[in-house]
Amino acid sequence: MNIPFIKKQIGFTLVELLVVMLILTALASVTLDFTKDFAFQGRYEVTKDRYEKIKRAIIGRPDVLINGQPDISRFVADIGRPPFALQELLSEGFCSDTQYFDQASCIGATPAKIWTGNSYGWNGPYIRISKTPDDPKAISDGWGNTALGNYGWTVKYYSDTGGGTLTTTTADILSMSVQSLGKDSTAGGTGYDTDYPSSPLISDSDWSVDINNISVTIITDTVGSCSNSTCSNPGFTSEFSCTKDNRAWVTSPTNACTYPNLTDQTLCEGNGYTWDIGESRCENSIYTASDCDATIRSWENHDSKNNCSLSGETWTTPSANVCLGFKQAPSDTAFIANSSNATIILDGNTHTITFSGMATPQPTGKLFLGVYADCDPNRQFLSVCEDSKPQANFQLNCGTNGGLFISGTPNYCYNFSDDLDCTGTTEPQLEGAIVKQKSEIQFSLSPNMTFPIINW
Repeated sequence: MNIPFIKKQIGFTLVELLVVMLILTALASVTLDFTKDFAFQGRYEVTKDRYEKIKRAIIGRPDVLINGQPDISRFVADIGRPPFALQELLSEGFCSDTQYFDQASCIGATPAKIWTGNSYGWNGPYIRISKTPDDPKAISDGWGNTALGNYGWTVKYYSDTGGGTLTTTTADILSMSVQSLGKDSTAGGTGYDTDYPSSPLISDSDWSVDINNISVTIITDTVGSCSNSTCSNPGFTSEFSCTKDNRAWVTSPTNACTYPNLTDQTLCEGNGYTWDIGESRCENSIYTASDCDATIRSWENHDSKNNCSLSGETWTTPSANVCLGFKQAPSDTAFIANSSNATIILDGNTHTITFSGMATPQPTGKLFLGVYADCDPNRQFLSVCEDSKPQANFQLNCGTNGGLFISGTPNYCYNFSDDLDCTGTTEPQLEGAIVKQKSEIQFSLSPNMTFPIINW
């Protein structure tokens, strides 16, 4: 008996194929979404990392303490201000208006702006990059936002510390913000379109210090004058009693040791000397040419407070106006900050003065401190004009220029009006040389630092 075999169909039905395709499509969709989200998260992390590098390049790490002080370093520590474009972190040069990033556009603006090619203390680049500073992608965010100057980051500057008033004028800047506009390159948004960071402000409180009320100990020179001339020996209170014993050798008409201030016979003989009637002069024969000449006592202004007081005269002590000034370099002709003037008595004693009226806060970093006469950055206090030539009218011209003359070898003029009055060659200029008696003090400002009393 023949039994018939029924062939069975091998394969998938249409329904089965449709089910498989639906499953594969669902899996592909999930994988694609996951891959896309993973890529976006990577770009977001790159943005965060580059922002932190930019911020550290500007102010260091103020949240990290080193020896009890915040680690303020990098750009603001070197320059004493924030960068006026992120490009300045990589190469020197800035425009007085933060809208311009190169010299040509800066000076070609209407009205023309000022381009500064070098900044004192710049020690960059402050970020290591593989690209050149003029590449728009040099330090762009993770989303590929690019532009010249700030490399696609949104950088804003403010004339207040709270980020309330926008400015593009570098002289007015007190705070700045750096922010990425996210995936959509548009302000606002959610998810990966959100701007980063949400609080982008970098305020002057991150890099500056209150330098008001700094106390400085100053040792003044002994400067003053007596109301009248006095004797070098204060026991003699009149010019005659002071100078009567001074001797001089003369050779005409005959050799003799004489007393020029004993001008009559009574005075001469009353002091125990011999009166030469023929020559009408007071003589002493015990002295020869080798030992006659002698100024026993002198009658003049000895600039000695002790002699003046013992002689019954009035000693006048002058005063001077001084201020505390800060410079980025001792040779600078302008302060970056200074106090109000304070009065100091020039009596040769030590005085401690607390200087106030300082514009605060001031940038962290290395600065030079000095005490200056009349808040003139070119006239360090205790600098003197030295009669180095010497000049015949030095004393007269010193007074004409408001200075105080001190006789000596050489002569000096204190408190002269300005540098040119000392070094100039046209009278009443002094034709002298300026001599600094002190050097500016270099130190580093750091937030929350406590100032010791500074010895000047």
